[in-house]
Amino acid sequence: MAWLYRFEAKSIQQYVLGSQKLKEILGASAVVQALSDELIPAVLARTGGSVLYSAAGGATLRFETEASLRDFVPRITVEAARFAPGLPTVQAWTRDGEGAVAELQRRLRHARNVQPFAVPIGNAVIDRSPDGWPALPKTDHDDRQLDLVRRAKLHAHDHFLRPLEKRFFAARAAELEAPREIDDIAGRGEARYVAVIHADGNGVGQLLPALTTAEKMGAFSSALAEATLAAVHRASDELFDVDNRLCGRPVVVGGDDVTVIVAAGRATAWVQAFCAAFEEETQARGQINGRQGLTASAGIALVRSKHPFRQAYDLAEALCSYAKREGRAAGSPSLVAFKRVSNTLDADLPAPVSGAESRHRFGPYLVGASAQTGFARLDAVRAAAHAAARRDVARGPLRTLAQRLTARPESAARHFERLCVVHSESRGFSLLRQRLADLAEGLDTELYVPVRRATATGTLADVTATPWFDILDLMAVEGTGGTR
Repeated sequence: MAWLYRFEAKSIQQYVLGSQKLKEILGASAVVQALSDELIPAVLARTGGSVLYSAAGGATLRFETEASLRDFVPRITVEAARFAPGLPTVQAWTRDGEGAVAELQRRLRHARNVQPFAVPIGNAVIDRSPDGWPALPKTDHDDRQLDLVRRAKLHAHDHFLRPLEKRFFAARAAELEAPREIDDIAGRGEARYVAVIHADGNGVGQLLPALTTAEKMGAFSSALAEATLAAVHRASDELFDVDNRLCGRPVVVGGDDVTVIVAAGRATAWVQAFCAAFEEETQARGQINGRQGLTASAGIALVRSKHPFRQAYDLAEALCSYAKREGRAAGSPSLVAFKRVSNTLDADLPAPVSGAESRHRFGPYLVGASAQTGFARLDAVRAAAHAAARRDVARGPLRTLAQRLTARPESAARHFERLCVVHSESRGFSLLRQRLADLAEGLDTELYVPVRRATATGTLADVTATPWFDILDLMAVEGTGGTR
C-alpha cells in the first residue's frame, strides 16, 4: 500500500522578513527555496519515493512502501533542522487511496496547530547574538557574532542565491545590478519609503474539494505555481527603474502566494502588472478552474526603510485580506489596498482594515482586466495623485481638505468649492479636477460626501469614503515631478 506525504515550512514570510539586512532577507528566501529544490530531493535519493508536487518550502511525496516512509521522516526532520534552523516545519502522511487527499489536509491542519517543544539551547552565561540565539565561535574568516539562524541565511545567500535569481528574473538574471542594502532599494529621495507587498489568489480554497486524488492535486498545484511564477516574470520589468537599476525583489513565491519588497514608487505599478498577468496565466492553464482563470488580491504596506519588515508584512497581509473581504460580494475581482505608515511606533497599524479610519478610505482599488463597477480603478487614483503632485498645485489646501473630512465632513464640500474658485486659472488644478472626475466615473459620488458602498456581507452602509488620504499617500511615495 502506497503512502501520501506532505512536508511544509511554516511562517515563511516571518522567517524571511525577520531581519532588516537585505543580505539576510535574500539568504532566507534562498533557504526556503532550497528546501524543496535541494534538500528534499537529496534525502529522497537515499530513501526512495517520488515527488508529486514541490514548491517553495514544501513538497507532496508518494512512498510505495511504509519502510521508505519511515526511513524518510526522521531523516528529513533532522536535515531540515540543520539546513534551516529557526524555520518551523510540519509533516503529515496517510495511506494513499480514496479520500487520501482530504485526510492528508486534515492531518496537516492538526500538525500546524501543534506547538513544537522548545528545548533551551545553552546556559545563561554564554555569548548570544542580538536575536537571543547562542553565538557561534568566531573564525579567522568571519569575526561577526553570528548565531545558527543568521549563519544559515548568509550561507544560503552565498551558495543558493544565483539559482533563485534565475527563477525570479529568468532571462534578465544575468544583467542584474543587485542592491546590497535596503536603503539602495529605497532610493535617494528624502522620504526613503519601501513597499512590502503581499499578493494572493482569490477563491483557491473553494477549488480544493474537487481535487479528490493526489494526481489531480499535483496537477492543479503545479499549474498554479507555474502561472504565479510566469506572472512574477512578466511583472519583473516594474522592479527596474528608468536607469535599469533593480529596485525590488520577490522574496517568497510559492503556489499563489507572493511577497515582494520594492521601492515604494514602483509598488502600485508592480501590482497592476502582476494581477493582470496572473489573470491571463491562470486562464491559459486548463488545470486551473477550467480555463476560467483566477483573480488575485494584494496589500501594500508603504513604510520607511528602517521600519520593522515583519510588522510591515503583517500590515500588508491584513490589507490583502481586507481587499478579499470587500470583493466577495462583487464576485472577487482583482483588488488592492494600500496604506502608508510614517511612524514606526504607530500603535494603530491595523486601522485601515478595521475601525473608524477605514470609513474614510476609498479603496480597495480595482486592478486587472475586470470591468466590475462599484470600485475605483487603481490607475485612476494614481493619475489623480500624479496630478496633485504637480508643482502648480498647492498641497496645503489639499491636506486641509483631508483634515476636514476627518474632523468636520460637512464643511469639506464648501472648502473644495472655494478651492475650485481660487484656483480656477491653474492648469494643474484643472487637470486634478479632471482626474478626480475620471476616478469617480461610474461610482455615483463626488469623492467628498457620504457614499453608499456594499460591505463584505453584501449590505449597504453610508460611509464617508474619500480618495484624498490615498492620494496624499501616493503623492508622498511616487514623487512630485510635473510642470507649471
